Amino acid sequence: MRKSEKKKPTPIKEAPLGSREREVLQDAAWRARLSLRDLDDHERIFLAACQSLHRNDTGCNTPFEEFFRKLVLLVQIGRMPTPDMVEREMEEFRENFEDMERDTLIFLRNYPKIAAKLNDAAQAPEATSNAA
Repeated sequence: MRKSEKKKPTPIKEAPLGSREREVLQDAAWRARLSLRDLDDHERIFLAACQSLHRNDTGCNTPFEEFFRKLVLLVQIGRMPTPDMVEREMEEFRENFEDMERDTLIFLRNYPKIAAKLNDAAQAPEATSNAA
């Protein structure tokens, strides 16, 4: 190679993003979109309900919370749910709901003292709401 000839720099290829890096970027984009200023009451109530569902989610032990979280997670990762996707999640929700109902009845039958406490609490909702 002659001195007058300059070697062209090799273009740097960007490494493909791994799933963790992509997740970090998506999370950052959602954080940037969140606006807590000037929320009207409807938005506050909606966000409070979403927060409650998110915080109460323990997987298949909370069937609706898990169903809701999965649908929101699809949106969060950039995949708007299709009717087929929702139908599949709905089938799992139904199965988890039926399993939880069955397991709750078995649990309450096996632990009658807890069943009595729950029954007492259900009969006096004002006492539990005042404690909260």
